[in-house]
Amino acid sequence: MNFEMRDGHEYIDEMKLLFVEYVKSLGVTADVKEFEGLEKKYKGEGEAMYIAFVDSKPAGCVAIRRVDASTAEMKRLYVRPDFRRTGLGMSMAKIVVEEAKENGYKRLLLDSLPSMESAKQLYNVLGFRSTDAETKRPIRTVVHLTLPLVKEA
Repeated sequence: MNFEMRDGHEYIDEMKLLFVEYVKSLGVTADVKEFEGLEKKYKGEGEAMYIAFVDSKPAGCVAIRRVDASTAEMKRLYVRPDFRRTGLGMSMAKIVVEEAKENGYKRLLLDSLPSMESAKQLYNVLGFRSTDAETKRPIRTVVHLTLPLVKEA
């Protein structure tokens, strides 16, 4: 699939709509007002927000957020239903993984819902592993995953 990733900050209105769709897809009520101030998020050093276009149509989004100097978090990976099962989600996730490496992060985190089977498969293929066993009190409604970005000696 041919797609183009662009800076989401240049498409704030479209990003807000994608974020609302993402939240609604999780079974939570949301509206655009909840994302006021989005233009100021994901703008720090080592952070970014992307929108994917397919045939000039907004098809999905993803962001990368800095946790600390060695850790980043992939956020809001979402692909609209018409563009699912095309490889777009995998392609966007790979771009974030590569960007995290280029920015010198040593690991990439994310969280997902247990019910998101296709997302969990995608993350597994990329090499993400659960960290819930390491957590003293894991939240059963969220799956926490990590991907080492550097080879351990």
